[in-house]
Amino acid sequence: MNDILESIKKLFPFPHYQVEEVYDDVIIITKGEPCVMIITTPNMYMVLTRKPHYGYNDVHMLHDIHALQVYVDTYFTSCV
Repeated sequence: MNDILESIKKLFPFPHYQVEEVYDDVIIITKGEPCVMIITTPNMYMVLTRKPHYGYNDVHMLHDIHALQVYVDTYFTSCV
């Protein structure tokens, strides 16, 4: 898991993003109020998105870290 966490931290660097592992295989990325939760498996990332006051409201399954980066960047951009 540390390799995945470190890879994600490189894609979403501090101080623009806060990246933390909250449980084994569960990573939270925040950028201000919007937040994504990533549940990792050996071959997939399940991404749950959360906008303020709505709770987790969308789920996507992604199969590689580059797709994860594009999806999360697009999500945070849409929240501005």
